[in-house]
Amino acid sequence: MRGKWLLLAGFAVIGGVGIGALSHRMRKAPPPAPTGAATIAGVNSNEITVPATIRAQHVTPVGSAIEGNIEAFLADVGDEVFEGQVLARIGSAGLETTREQASAAVEMAQQQMSTAEAAVNSAKMEQSRAEADLQRARAQVDRAQKVFERQSTLHKAGATPKLKYEAASQEFEAAVKEYEIMDKAARAARDGVQQANEKLAAAKKALAEKSEDLEAAQGRSSRRRCGRRWRA
Repeated sequence: MRGKWLLLAGFAVIGGVGIGALSHRMRKAPPPAPTGAATIAGVNSNEITVPATIRAQHVTPVGSAIEGNIEAFLADVGDEVFEGQVLARIGSAGLETTREQASAAVEMAQQQMSTAEAAVNSAKMEQSRAEADLQRARAQVDRAQKVFERQSTLHKAGATPKLKYEAASQEFEAAVKEYEIMDKAARAARDGVQQANEKLAAAKKALAEKSEDLEAAQGRSSRRRCGRRWRA
């Protein structure tokens, strides 16, 4: 009977050693590696986590015809926008320089136009004086001509001294020369007015062109409108 218990005790020791070795081996075994990209969040869950990059289904590019830095966004992500709505304000050193140059060109054109207007006024005043002098010279010619014709008739009839006749003739010739000078001055004054008006017209045209350039430069540097309806 004693030999039977010793045999059972030996089997129990051997079984305990085997179970301990098996348990130690199972504790050191590494966990199995996942076989796919998807992992199940839980045993009883239907959710699957997949690493991926989300992309929009529809993308509408909105470009800018000018280069520069965006100074302000006028629409946020998720906002609905409409065609023609201002999305952002663009500014750049180059555009600012262009706008400043256009502004300086407008100022210069305005000064030139002011100078041309002053020249027109001056030319008109000169023409007015020349026309008045011409009228006086014409009247002087008419008077001198009448006196000369009367003295000439009397001289032929022997009814007036020769010296008086010659004085009337010289006065008439001087009046004609004066009239010719005044007539030439009046024609020059008329030409001056015409030239001044042409310069004024050119200055006005230049001012209009420079003003359009300035408006275009201000528009390019202040806004950029979207070309179609889209969701920001």
